[in-house]
Parts: sequence; C-alpha cells; structure tokens
Amino acid sequence: MRKLTLILLCATLSMITFAQSTVKIQRVEPDSTVKEIVQQKVKSYHWSIMGTAGMAILDGDNLFNRENLMAKNSDLRFSGLVNVEYTISPRWGIYAEYFYNPYAGSSRYWNDNTFHHKVAPFGDKVYDFEAINHVFSLGVSFNMLNLLYECRPQKFQWYFNIAPGISFFDMKKHSAFPNVEDLDALTLTEDPLNIIPGDRDADKFDFDKQSKAAALNFGTTIEWNATRWLAVLANAQYRMYSKDYYDASERGNGDDNTVFAGLGLRWKINCSKKYKHVRDMAQCEFMPNMAETMARKALKKIDSIEPIVEDLDKKFKDLEPRVKALEEEIEPLRDSDMDGVPDVRDREPNTPQGVPVNSFGEQVQEVSNDHIDNNCYKIYYNTAKYDILPVSEITLSELVIKLASNPELKIEIRSYADEQGERTDYDNQKLTNNRSKQVKKTLVKKYGIKAERIVFIKGYGAVKGAPSIDYLPNRRTDICIVK
Repeated sequence: MRKLTLILLCATLSMITFAQSTVKIQRVEPDSTVKEIVQQKVKSYHWSIMGTAGMAILDGDNLFNRENLMAKNSDLRFSGLVNVEYTISPRWGIYAEYFYNPYAGSSRYWNDNTFHHKVAPFGDKVYDFEAINHVFSLGVSFNMLNLLYECRPQKFQWYFNIAPGISFFDMKKHSAFPNVEDLDALTLTEDPLNIIPGDRDADKFDFDKQSKAAALNFGTTIEWNATRWLAVLANAQYRMYSKDYYDASERGNGDDNTVFAGLGLRWKINCSKKYKHVRDMAQCEFMPNMAETMARKALKKIDSIEPIVEDLDKKFKDLEPRVKALEEEIEPLRDSDMDGVPDVRDREPNTPQGVPVNSFGEQVQEVSNDHIDNNCYKIYYNTAKYDILPVSEITLSELVIKLASNPELKIEIRSYADEQGERTDYDNQKLTNNRSKQVKKTLVKKYGIKAERIVFIKGYGAVKGAPSIDYLPNRRTDICIVK
C-alpha cells in the first residue's frame, strides 16, 4: 500500500505541474476587446465553499455478517464534508477538505497474535464495533469539460478530484469490551490482541496500532450553476487508507477504504453581475491570448484558401471570351416589351408588363381579369427537365416576398416546353404538367405558400416554330399574381 500511495502522490504532483503549464498567461497590450478580456480575468473571483451531505460505508476486508460469515456487514452512516477551493483557471483549481465519517460494522477475530502470543479474554467469533473517522485533505480539481473544449456554455460542469491527506480514526464501541466506556484507556493486558487502535506503550510493543493513517481520495463532481453565486452538485468519492484495522482487525488482504456519495451546494464567493466567478467562465473568456490564437487559426485557413481563389480567378479569365461570344449569340433574343418572348417571334410586341403570354407573345386567358400590374415571374429549365434550377430560386424568393406582403394575392402557374422533344416522340405535355406541379410543390413545401392561393395550374405542351437558338425561352414557367 505504501508503494501505491507513493506512486499516486507522484502522479498527483505531475498532474499539478501539467495543469500549471497549460495556464501560463502571456502579456498583451490592453486595448479594445483584449483590454476587456484582461479586466474580466483580473477582476474575476476565485474562492468558493462547498458543503455536501450523504451516506458513507467502510470497505473493510474483514467485515462479516452474523448470520452468514461469507457476507460482508458494514453499516451505511450519514456523513458529510466541507470543501474550500481556489479555482485558478476554468480548467483546474486547488482545495482543502474536511470529511466527517462515522462508521460501523462487524469483524471476526481469531484468538492468536503474530507478534505477542497471549490468550485473548474472548473467543473466536464476530464482534460489533462503532467508530468515527476525521480526514483532512489537500487536493486538485480538474474541470474535464473545459479541458476538452475551450469555448462552451458553462451551465453544467464535470470535475475529477484527487486529494492526498491524513485520517484520524477512533474506536467508540466494541462488543468485546461491553463495559468499557473509554476504549482508549485499555491496557495491553486488557486488550492483548491490541484490537482497539491507539498509542499505548508505543516504545514497548512494535505491533502497536496508531489511530491515524495516510489517505488518498479519488472523486468526481457534477455541478449545475443555478445562479452566478450558487451551484447545485452531486459528489462521489473513494478514499484509500494506508492502514488495515479500521474494521478493528488486521487479518485481511489489504488496507481499508471508504465509499461516499452525497448532494450539496457550492457558494461562489463575491461574484457580481459585472464580473464572473472563474467557475462560470469558459477558457476562451479567461485567456487574454485566446483571441490572438483564434485569429492565427483563421489566417492559416485563409492562406490555405488563397491558391484555390487564384485558380478560380484564372478560370474566370478564361471564361471571359466565351461569355462575350455567348452575348453576341444571344443578342437576337432581345425582348423590348419584357414579356419573356424575343422580338423576332413576338406577335404582340407591345404587350403590357405583367400580362401572361404564350410563347409567341400573345396574351393568354386569365382566371381573373383583376391582374396586378408588373407581377408575372418567369423561370427556365434545362432540356427535358422539370427540376427547379438554383438561379430560379432568386425569382421564386422575390415572388414569395410579394405574396407575403399581401395575404389576399393569389397566383396562376403555366408551363411550356420547346419542340425538341417532338422529334423523338417525347411527351412534352407530361413534361409541362410536371413543371407546373414542381413549381407548386416548391412554393407550398419549401416556401410555405398555402395551396389554396394557387388558383390555376396547367401545362401547355410544346411551343413550335422557334429557331434553335430560341429554345431556352420556350422551356419556362409563367407565374402571375392575381387578386
């Protein structure tokens, strides 16, 4: 046990050194946002007090049940602890703790003694005992969530605690000595097996049992920050001791231990509305150089994107001649009256804006004569497709904004196709029906337009008589707003 204790103490010191190295603060110029971060750190509060009450049980290796000697018998007893912590950073802190632990159980004894053979004044059987344990510890607390995440909400916390200390325990009652009120006053003549721990005749007998031991506590705490100054918590601990006679017997396989679990509160001292307690701060709030670190990461990402931007710029320049050639090719598609039909094919070149027309620019019959001026929207398709193109989403968004401005407005949907499919017996009527249905589905499902506001929907099939360059205007849907 002594070797294990030494190893755990070394591990504790190593963890403290590591934690300290992770929170070194670099000097920064106190201006703008950095100045505010520094002030928040300097004026933040660090001290807190925790009180926890719960149940504890002795995990001894020589505890027996009177009815079944193979079963352990240790009583649950109400226990509690008080903890004062200085939180150095959002990631870790140091604390001092006092643990009050009454315990009781039953131990079996054998009428022999390794060091001093005497006949005990009692026989081989199970005896009951009651005792009390006081543990004083100094420890380190690690916020596991803040160790993993630099910037996160601080409503819930999860801590891992490790604390070496010293335990003072005192036997209060023992059924082997039912008439003795002060067990510490027993002599070795009265207690030849030295069952009751104490400091009697320490120089004379090397088997004397001192009533103190080294302790090492491992614990975990879950906290909910209910307010800026109060947290509600659940705490569980496992305490290991360097002695084997907490259960009033050293006949066993190893040193004794204590298990504790309880609920409690933590008071975060002096915290205010303006300045936080460190336990309520994320690591990125506490470290003044965190903003600089994040900026460097962003710049590094920008540097990695720069070659991609240069490549795109080169491709864009290569596209410029092709765009100019395409503009010259599209020039014959000029539409003077803005009805979506090129002048070269427009049979009614002076159609008023907003009036629905067919592929020859001729006004089509409306469901209502009460159209809203300048409120027809057109979207176009790829050949033999009825999917809504990304560029058409802009047009649909403008339409939706108009509809949202007046809940009384309604719309009509008419779709067309070019004549290319006619050469291969393609069903253009079905295609245009699908285009109208797809527009309606998109408006209802994606943009939330009520279906009853769409008063007319139809596909008109193929529009014939257009030159090859004019196929795009024929592959369209007209969406007109009516009252």
